Amino acid sequence: MAESVRSDDVASHPADPSQILVQRFVQETHTKRNLDAQLREVNERIGKLETAILDQWASTGITKVTCDGMTVYTGEQLSVKSKDGDTQAVRDALMASGHADLTTVNHQRLKAFVKECLEADTVLPEQLTSAIEINRVKRIFGRRAS
Repeated sequence: MAESVRSDDVASHPADPSQILVQRFVQETHTKRNLDAQLREVNERIGKLETAILDQWASTGITKVTCDGMTVYTGEQLSVKSKDGDTQAVRDALMASGHADLTTVNHQRLKAFVKECLEADTVLPEQLTSAIEINRVKRIFGRRAS
């Protein structure tokens, strides 16, 4: 049976290597949770800034700016998902349109396939378009300036 040890027991056996590891684990877990909370706050602030930048750039026609060694630019993020969560309808549509290799409905592969078709101005099969939702979202991206 596994033994449970209280935190005050750790202080009474400071030389026990497993207790030292447990203390380090607890400290790192606290650090991780604090960083996760900070990251959520940063992502929220970035989201608000992204919305403001997109609005401002839409009215001025700006699409790219370099600042502090980073190029910030607009782009489109493609989202593809099955309608109403009906992945079987997507599988059936892929099979019927000759794309059996995509029937595992790996969302990344499906998104790549749809993106490839859209970029090549290839018409998606009607059965597939009725089984999926395609969304294009304007986003702000950043990369290291060259």
